[in-house]
Amino acid sequence: ENKEILNYEKKFVFFGRIHPHKNILLLIDIFIRSNLMKDGWSLAIYGIQDDENYLKKINNQIINYPKISILKPVFGKKKASIIRKAWANILISKSEVLSFSVLESGIYGLSSIITKNIETLNDDKITNKVKTEESSIIKKIIEVSNWSLSKRRSIGHLTSKFFNNYKAKSQKVL
Repeated sequence: ENKEILNYEKKFVFFGRIHPHKNILLLIDIFIRSNLMKDGWSLAIYGIQDDENYLKKINNQIINYPKISILKPVFGKKKASIIRKAWANILISKSEVLSFSVLESGIYGLSSIITKNIETLNDDKITNKVKTEESSIIKKIIEVSNWSLSKRRSIGHLTSKFFNNYKAKSQKVL
């Protein structure tokens, strides 16, 4: 675990496929409607280009929003560094079964905002679960953006502890 003092960025992230099932167009719309960009917040979408037509729609939607970026997928140390510096991970897919991006983000201390139609660990009380309603998601994104730096650090520590304990228990089973 990296013990360096982190400089968190005012950035929300998404890791996953660029595909309609992931609701990226909705995520972008919700982020725009949150009005957080005026306060310096950004949204970085790291994705495997799985649907070229969907990617074109996304690029058309973000053309006037330089604080929203579509980036190539990242892996290894580079991904871990991005995760450690981000403010929160957002996943509002139509459905997921134990999302790898939520698990991976959690291990590195990044809290996730997910909709209730996304399955997570049974005893997960740390992930920010919201109703699958646009107003609820916007409210949660704004709430998380208003965390103090000490609260972000504290949540990051609790998130990392929870997911690393889960990882350790899972490895014992193997």
